[in-house]
Amino acid sequence: MEAYLQILVERDRERLAIAEGIEAMRAGRVRPFEEFDREFREQHGLEPRC
Repeated sequence: MEAYLQILVERDRERLAIAEGIEAMRAGRVRPFEEFDREFREQHGLEPRC
């Protein structure tokens, strides 16, 4: 029963995160993927995309 409740809690967290992302998109709080990707790769020492 406890494992089942944990699964439900995790699913609800995921649902809330998705809802927040959709709201951010609707509010215009987004940036191009290319910009995010470039910054992420620089921060983590990854090679630039081709």
